[in-house]
Amino acid sequence: MTAKQKYDDIINFIEEQISQGLNLKASTIINEIKNNFYIDERALGQIFSFLTNMPINTYIKRRQLIKAAEVLLNNENIEDAIQYTGFSDEPSFSKAFKKRVCSSTR
Repeated sequence: MTAKQKYDDIINFIEEQISQGLNLKASTIINEIKNNFYIDERALGQIFSFLTNMPINTYIKRRQLIKAAEVLLNNENIEDAIQYTGFSDEPSFSKAFKKRVCSSTR
């Protein structure tokens, strides 16, 4: 398996984890990746940095916030949106959402 194939599989895994709405923190998803793909965190970070120009935890957090934005655009409530992000409360979620998405959650 090439590095690109492994990267694609990891991206798909991340998307599956986020779409389940289990409110997982990025660190939990990274640990699951390490266990499922038999890759150490340093190698994982290097692959992501090379291919995306960002750390894997930043990528995961951005994807979680994008999923939350999609949920909010479908007129679902903020509690439903939070379930996709790994945040434990509304104020933390709102602060991160405003910073990354540049919009209020209300």
